[in-house]
Amino acid sequence: MADAEAFTIRRAELRDVRDIRAIDAQVYSAPWSENLTIQEITGTGRIHFVIEEAHTIVGHAGLAILDGDAHITTIAVGPDNQRRGIGDLLLAELFTAARANGCRALTLEVRVSNTGAIAFYERHGMESAGVRPGYYGDTGEDAVIMWSPQL
Repeated sequence: MADAEAFTIRRAELRDVRDIRAIDAQVYSAPWSENLTIQEITGTGRIHFVIEEAHTIVGHAGLAILDGDAHITTIAVGPDNQRRGIGDLLLAELFTAARANGCRALTLEVRVSNTGAIAFYERHGMESAGVRPGYYGDTGEDAVIMWSPQL
């Protein structure tokens, strides 16, 4: 587990777009466009965090809130910083934000082939709630729908 004191989690700002996109380019096969990243940071009902170590962004995570439900839109940690517990810290921050906004449920989609991420979410109490066929436009891969029965 990461030493939480070594990291700072804060709301993302427009000045972070370049760093967020750099991480996404390393971890996603189809990273978001700059415009979509900006919308995730500034949009109504959106909460986006970055996590820094020594003033360097090492990961980020986003949440969309709609009608009392929270949806994780993204969570990414740069390859050089994975397996350090940074994802745990980000996910905990998303759960906290969902609760603080009165949400009843927390959901997300993850590629069926991303067994590491599925296991990560399961370790945090999330459960599979079904499959979205052909969800990922870049490959047509299915997505596992995951949700948290407890916030």
